[in-house]
Amino acid sequence: MQTIAHPLANLRLSHAYLTHNARLAEAVAACAPLVLGGVRLVPEICHILDAPPATTVATHHHHTYELSFVTAGEITYAAHPGLHLSVATGQAFLMPPEHAHGWHATSPGTIFGFQLLGEPLVPSAGRPALAHAAEAAHHHFTLPEEARRLFALVQRQLSRSPAVAPPVLAACLGALIATTLEPVLPSTEAPHLAELPPADRHQRLFRQACLYLEVNLAQAIQAADVAAYVGISTRQLNRIFLAQGGTTVGAWLAAARLARAHRLLRETTHTVKEIARACGYPDPTYFCRIFRRATGRSPLQFSRAQPASGDGDAVAGSGGS
Repeated sequence: MQTIAHPLANLRLSHAYLTHNARLAEAVAACAPLVLGGVRLVPEICHILDAPPATTVATHHHHTYELSFVTAGEITYAAHPGLHLSVATGQAFLMPPEHAHGWHATSPGTIFGFQLLGEPLVPSAGRPALAHAAEAAHHHFTLPEEARRLFALVQRQLSRSPAVAPPVLAACLGALIATTLEPVLPSTEAPHLAELPPADRHQRLFRQACLYLEVNLAQAIQAADVAAYVGISTRQLNRIFLAQGGTTVGAWLAAARLARAHRLLRETTHTVKEIARACGYPDPTYFCRIFRRATGRSPLQFSRAQPASGDGDAVAGSGGS
């Protein structure tokens, strides 16, 4: 059996995970604090780890909350002497600060983990609800459906080329943390979506829909896909977008794609064809027509008008200008 003294020492990282972890580090730096269970949570670390069979991580503790998702295999956690918890694929593990624990990979496993710095909102109020919730759930629980969908979005987002902007991934990570932890809090802390006042419910649905659109800009998505993701009708979705954002789903999507095109034209050396695909336009000629209609210039003209970077033209003409 392989025993590891430090929680992260010698754990195997594939080349893909090295790339993913670099993107996660950038995103975590852009994460906004969350308030859950009487705690202000600040994401400090997020990483993906491979755990070969029979790997054992020795007993250790963190000054942070540890939230881990088992995305493959099965991990046995030792939360304290005499308590061994089997956490399987699709389940999460939450450990409060300063709680000694270790774990053992009973089969080839993969862990997606956060370390979250937690500051009690009212230090004099005693132990926060989030710490109590972790113990009440025996530190592990099954991911809710909404969190599963968000985690799938994070996985797809990490594999995208060109990489999505760190703030977009950061927003997705924040939503993933919140939707994972809210169900384990006392009912007074985390009302079900259906129990929220209509304005709060619509705001949350709008946020979820915008997040889905943002991370799927390169895909051939329609309002019906977004509505199915958040669990409402297309008509309801458009009403929420009009009320919350003053626009329709289609107009929001077009504006987001145009904003991404502007950023890629300014900041990258990708070809017009590559940028068109990254913005959800498989036909670069059609993309150029849409871009010219919106800006009065072709993508190449827009790129050449940007300050010189010293590396030549920012965009190579391919598939239309």
